[in-house]
Amino acid sequence: MAHVEASALDLVRRLRAGFDARVVLLSAYQLDVVNWEDDLFWLRRLKDAVRDDEVILADKPLSIPEYFRLMAGLDLMIGMRLHSTLIALRFGVPGINLSYTLKGRDIMEHLGLGDWVEDLDAFVMSNESVFSTASTILSDRKTHRLKTLTAVNRAIEENLAFMNQLFSGR
Repeated sequence: MAHVEASALDLVRRLRAGFDARVVLLSAYQLDVVNWEDDLFWLRRLKDAVRDDEVILADKPLSIPEYFRLMAGLDLMIGMRLHSTLIALRFGVPGINLSYTLKGRDIMEHLGLGDWVEDLDAFVMSNESVFSTASTILSDRKTHRLKTLTAVNRAIEENLAFMNQLFSGR
């Protein structure tokens, strides 16, 4: 975990320096529900190491609508949890998934966003690829938001067509 922390800390510092980005550290889990999965401890360590007021730790409980509003207001989401990435994408927010399972890469590729997934092992070795992708997205936010919305709308249409076909015989 120390290597993940070091790469994440360096990435946050690079995004702050290169883009004056406000960074929101957000847990993928509801607080105090499943403690062994809670990533808040790790996020607190990251926040403490950065020592920057523009790096915000969202450490208060959020309702689902509050969580969605927060995600929808981002310019970019970088996350290790696939579902957090998918929530951001659903709101038109470009998302880079640090994937530790095959499903992350498979889903992102299916959406046509395979260039926005990085294997976690590669990120630990170097965050250069993630920083490069983030830089591309942040340098042309409008284009990449449109790319995200196009991918999401295509997936919605595909899902609706499947559901219509599935239930049309009943």
